[in-house]
Parts: sequence; C-alpha cells; structure tokens
Amino acid sequence: MSAALSVFYLNAQTLVPSKSAIGERKSRVAVAAGTTFSNPIARFCLFSSLVLIVSSLVNMQYRAVSDGSIFVALTPFVATLSVVFVTCMILHSRFAVLFISSFLLTAIGLSLLYNSAAILGISSFYYESRFSGLSLNPNQTAMHALSIIVTSLAVLFKLEDGHWLVKLLAMLAFPAALFFGFYTNSDAFIISLLPIALSVALVLSKRLFVTLKSAILIGIFLTALAATIMALLFPVQIASALDLFLSGLQTGNQDSDREILWRHGIQAWEASPIIGNGPGAWSGLAMPFQGMESHNSYIDWLTIAGLAGFIPFALSIGSTFRLNVVQHLTSYLAMLAILTFASFHFMFRLPIFWLPIILLQAEHISSFGLSLPRRRGGAIQTATRPPRGAARSA
Repeated sequence: MSAALSVFYLNAQTLVPSKSAIGERKSRVAVAAGTTFSNPIARFCLFSSLVLIVSSLVNMQYRAVSDGSIFVALTPFVATLSVVFVTCMILHSRFAVLFISSFLLTAIGLSLLYNSAAILGISSFYYESRFSGLSLNPNQTAMHALSIIVTSLAVLFKLEDGHWLVKLLAMLAFPAALFFGFYTNSDAFIISLLPIALSVALVLSKRLFVTLKSAILIGIFLTALAATIMALLFPVQIASALDLFLSGLQTGNQDSDREILWRHGIQAWEASPIIGNGPGAWSGLAMPFQGMESHNSYIDWLTIAGLAGFIPFALSIGSTFRLNVVQHLTSYLAMLAILTFASFHFMFRLPIFWLPIILLQAEHISSFGLSLPRRRGGAIQTATRPPRGAARSA
C-alpha cells in the first residue's frame, strides 16, 4: 500500500511535463538509481536473487518441497527481494518521506482495525490467547509490531527538514505497535524489546545529562526499571521468554524443540554448504529434510542459500558499523532488537523485516532521500544530494 501511494503521487505530479522537466526527472532518476546500487541491502537483494535461482536449478533434480515444486517456493523469496529493492529506490528518492508517512499511516489504520475486530465480531485470536490480527501466525504480527516500533524510532531520531506531521504519525504508531506486540504473547518480541528500551532510555537521558557516561548509566537504570514494570504487568510472557532464552542451556532429554530444529537445520546446511538447498524448509524434529523451518533466520538462510547467500547478508548488515557509534548508538541498539527477533523465527521473506534495517543504516532521512555513510580515505563521509535547483543557481 505504501508503494502504491508513492507511485500514485509520482504519476500525479504532472500530466504533460515540459522538456526541461523531463530532463530534470531523468537526472533525478539516474542519481536515485546510482544511490540505490550503493545501498548494501539493495546489492544483497540482487545477488541473493541470483543465488536462489542457481540453487533452485542445481537442486531441483534431487530436492522436493511440500508443494511439489521448488520454483513455487522460489517465487515468494524473489518477490520479497524485489519489493525490498524497489523500497530502496523509493527511499533514496524525494518520495522517501511520503513512503514512510504512508507506511506509518497504514500501520495506525491496521492497529485500529485490530482493535475493532472484536466489536465487528471478527475472530482475532489464535489458540484462544495469541492475538493474530490479519495473520494466522502471531509471531509474524509481532515482527510487524517490532518493525513499526523501530521505524518510528528511526523517523523520530533521523528525520530532518522539520517534518512534524511525519513525526506525529511515528509517535502515534509507536504505542499502538507496542501494545499489539505485547498482545501477541510473543516470547521473541519480549526479548527484543530490551535493546529498544535501552535505546529509548539513552535518548531520554542524553537530553538531561551532557556526558555519554552519565547517559549510559541512566539508560541502564531506566531499562532495569522498565524491565521491572514489564515483569509486573506481563509475568506470564516474561517467564515464557526467559524459558525460551534458557532452553539452549538445557542438556540430555530436556532439549527444546527449537534447539533440535536448529541442530538439524545446521545438518541440512552441511549437505550443501556453498549454495544451499534452495528455497524451502529443510529442518525437522527427527532428522533434517522433514519440511520444517529451523525457526532461526540465520540457520534457515544458510540451509536455503548457503555461504553464497549468507556472506552478502553479513556484509550488508556490517555496513551499519560505518555509522558513528556515539552519535548513532540508538541505531545500533534498534538493529540489535531486529536481529535478536530474527534469531527465533525465519523473517527474511517478510518485506517489513527489511524496512527498519534500511532506515537504521542511513545517516539521516530528509526530503531528498536517505543519506548513507561512506568510507573514503579512511574517513566517514555522508552521501548527500544537493537541494533541488541548487545547481542552477550556482
């Protein structure tokens, strides 16, 4: 919906553009395209699509998926990567703020829809306790909520040019996503909120204290206070999250199903370590290749695309470290929250998983698109575009 609104706005700018306008538009498209290819997530999408196609061709003769066609399983992955690539193009254009605004507005609208579901007589619960919204999988709804939270933080901390209306949308979307994230009873969501709480606490404390050391100490205190309040308000969810976190320490016959799926997922990856086994679910409770996911984005991606797909992902995420740690500590913590959630579920195929990552990797967000940090001559420089019309006035 966000992309559709952006495209509609683009087409409605001029019905009969002049030659100068056409030339200027071509110039802007060229600049946006060049900036898009400099985006590490965009490059990851292109390369990973190629890896998945090659892996599908190589493995189609001796691998099968539950639906009988490995190319049927390939379609949603390529579609997701294509949507993410187009998103990169939009976010590096002058329609970035419009795209983000429409996304936040859509998120608020869906939150209101979730809230009115019971009034309208629509069943919105999963296994009688887990809020599902428009998804039968509560963890996908939790991932949407976490993505909205991180996107709202990115807008509040990185958006320039005084877009007060967009920041207002972010402030409305943040509490709504937080509420419905808790409503899912997702263990991974609870765990992922700890870096988010520390990030918000650091921002609030830096407004009151000058030194970074004082801000960190106050941030840790506020995070501990928030964790205590969460434990009092959501004791069942917190206990379940701690059990999930500690399950990896168990041995013998007490191994959790998730740990077994992780181990069998790694064994499935070892069968084809370079290019993976192709799109599909390759783990299982009894043995590998039983058509079950590992419930871990990194292990699942290794089983699907192998090292050829995992290394580009690691490099694209590693580009975040080009940001100044002191100035963008909140971005690091928010990125940690996203990556933590991905450790408990396979989220790479969801386009909304990638949106906050793209925003967090930016130096700042303005009316002329994202500004990415670049390394040149050992120093970090920011890739920016001059304001419209600046070249003609020079």
